[in-house]
Amino acid sequence: MNNINQIEGILNENNLVLKNTDKVRLILGQDPYSENSYQTIMKNCYPFEVASFVTPFFEEKIQLFCVMNLFFGLDNAKILIEEFKHQSVSGSDFVLFLEKKAQIYFGNVSEEDNLKKFLSKHEDVRILCCGNKAQDNNLLSKVPLQNRFAIVNPSNLTFKNPSTVQAWLLFNHKSSSQIKNIFSLI
Repeated sequence: MNNINQIEGILNENNLVLKNTDKVRLILGQDPYSENSYQTIMKNCYPFEVASFVTPFFEEKIQLFCVMNLFFGLDNAKILIEEFKHQSVSGSDFVLFLEKKAQIYFGNVSEEDNLKKFLSKHEDVRILCCGNKAQDNNLLSKVPLQNRFAIVNPSNLTFKNPSTVQAWLLFNHKSSSQIKNIFSLI
């Protein structure tokens, strides 16, 4: 069974069906993890060198949990992280699955050349900008405001602030309903 089928099988076993959409979406981080061991390095066929927020082997990092919560909800995020870990699904497999099945990409503003190329290919992209560096990046000026969404960067440091918890785990902030509507997968 190839990796795409394995991930689809895990989702099916948990009664999770991806919503159909033709919208290209980008989760844009500030920078890669400071620790190289938690970076999901992508191969040449992916638009970015590092997939933001996704760890290589579903390590229990707050960033990964936040993104999984956005896609699948709190309870499902916990289950899927454990299932993916148990089934040895890699972070890069999951990222490529989301690219193929849901048109979701992960990138960082620090990869300026790759971000420029991506934006030139996907003019109608919806972008979730995570953190001030992502939100304030000049490359996004051509992306219409209605296609850009802002949220605090989900890091161990920012999670000491209760508003970060509300923003990511409870989705309780000013644009949370739009973000959930556009970026939720189920």
